[in-house]
Amino acid sequence: MMGKKTLVVHELVRQRTDGQEESLTLQPGVNILVGRPNTGKTIWLKMLDYLFADDKRPEDAFSQIVADKYASVRMTIRIGGEIYEITRKWQQPVATSKVFVGQEALSLQDYCTFLMHQLEIPLVHYPQGDPYSERSWPVLSWRSLMRHVYRRQSSWSQLASEQPESEQHACIAQFLGIAEHLFSDEYGDLVKSRKEVDRLKTIKEQYLKMLHELSEEILPRAEIGVALTADSINSARDRIAANIKTLESNRDQILQSLQEKISPAPTEERNMVDELANKLTGLESARIAWLTKILGITKRLSELKDYRSAIASELDRVVRLQAAAQLLKPLKVTHCPACDQPVQRGSDTTHCYVCGQEKPGGVEDPRASEKRVDFETEQLKAELGEADDMIKALEVDVQRKERELQSIDEDLNDTRAQLRPVQKAAASILPPEITILDTEKGKLYERLQQLERVKRSLGKEATLNQEITKIQARIEELEEKNAQQEGQVDFETASNILAEGMNTYLDAIQKARRGSWDQAHVGLRLEKRRFKFRIRNQSPSILGGTLRLYFFLAYQYSLMRLSPNAGYNYPGLAVLDYPATMEGTSVADKENFTLEPFIELLEKPEMENTQIIAAGSAFENLEGVNRIELDHAWADE
Repeated sequence: MMGKKTLVVHELVRQRTDGQEESLTLQPGVNILVGRPNTGKTIWLKMLDYLFADDKRPEDAFSQIVADKYASVRMTIRIGGEIYEITRKWQQPVATSKVFVGQEALSLQDYCTFLMHQLEIPLVHYPQGDPYSERSWPVLSWRSLMRHVYRRQSSWSQLASEQPESEQHACIAQFLGIAEHLFSDEYGDLVKSRKEVDRLKTIKEQYLKMLHELSEEILPRAEIGVALTADSINSARDRIAANIKTLESNRDQILQSLQEKISPAPTEERNMVDELANKLTGLESARIAWLTKILGITKRLSELKDYRSAIASELDRVVRLQAAAQLLKPLKVTHCPACDQPVQRGSDTTHCYVCGQEKPGGVEDPRASEKRVDFETEQLKAELGEADDMIKALEVDVQRKERELQSIDEDLNDTRAQLRPVQKAAASILPPEITILDTEKGKLYERLQQLERVKRSLGKEATLNQEITKIQARIEELEEKNAQQEGQVDFETASNILAEGMNTYLDAIQKARRGSWDQAHVGLRLEKRRFKFRIRNQSPSILGGTLRLYFFLAYQYSLMRLSPNAGYNYPGLAVLDYPATMEGTSVADKENFTLEPFIELLEKPEMENTQIIAAGSAFENLEGVNRIELDHAWADE
């Protein structure tokens, strides 16, 4: 049963700067680009890769000479039953970062998303390295998958060139159809939530540590106790309140004792002092009230001046408009703005002589526009006059209130002068203990205020605890959902499918040429966050150059086998640029037996919509392939 859609390239065309076109016609199945070295095989494949959203500059993607020689490259592809023409241009700088799907210009990112959507490959976010690191989870894009689809001539020594192992793991999981379960939205949310809880806990610990250190600086340790808590703060507050009460009691006793020792002042003198004190209090309140009024009027005055400035600017613009209108008035419409043919004004003043439509209001008043401008001018002048009047009135009001304030200040100074002898006499009578007690009481009141501030800050801990509890409840829900998602992932079966395909290929080339693969079978251990290929419990890195080439061809073969099956996400296309070390050897069919298993695979009915594009030096006597021979030598390849 056919599952996911596949991608087939039908034609590849490049246009030179002189307008001439060069093309390759490709077919489903195996296509081979054949030619001796420097005939342009690799350039064609690099251009094909460039059409698949390579983000490098053209001169870096193919070479400066090729970028200067050609202006664009396009391909015709089929995805499922739909045909698309894809074009990239680079002679115009604005088009370099665009991909044209038909006539629609897409950004590289949107184009990658387009390909994934058309191929029905789900978009997933995957962790780069440690899932709990500070790095965000990027989207596993088409370009990541393309590193496994297109094996460059220089990338036969590694699974995917210039790709971290975490990204390779994500690509394999995507091809095997398990990525959307392995990197589900629930798992991403779970990781974010756990990171958020850790962050809040760290903030809480640092906050409490800082608050405790600050409290030790402003409060004696005896008032804090072992740890800073709401209870310890309340206890310290009660002790300070008791000390204040004791100081007030001591002060009252000293004053009572002093009052008993001295004779009371005459009633007349006491009444005068009381009157002066009351007058001083009233004057200070009146001064504050007048200051508030003056500030309010000053603010209103500033706003009015800004308003007047805006009106004056608008009036100036209207006056300039009138002057410009007088200059432009003689100018008439002489040509139709649509067809540029001359037009003439007729005697009919009820219709526009350009468009022929009836004018609003019938006969045009020749001075209508001038009257409208004159009206606006008069309005602005009137508003400007009103603003000037209001500003003048407010300025007078401010001056009056400033005089009143000056009078109050004079009364304040006079009243303070009258009270000064009394204050000096009281200061000489009061014992120094009163001053000491008042100072100590002031310190205790300040400490009470500090305790209240610390207590309010301590409430931040409760807020953090509530946030942590809320997120932890969310984590429990996500853990359950994520467990359900991961329960759908059968790592053993996925590993066996990929390894089985690789061993099938290696068995085929071993039968075709005895001794070509003298190693044990390939094993794969695919896990939640990593994967390991093994040959006799050793890494494939132990393989020599030729055996490593067979190993990576086996990998491409196994991926290709996934193409027609439901549940997998391989696009059904492989591009193989055989390494130069395989070319120019005396045995021309050395390339043949490595490609024959692919030919047999793609001849199967279920593989009818898949495609291999391979480039090599000979591929002689191969049947069942579309052979494209290149004979023009490229000096720069």
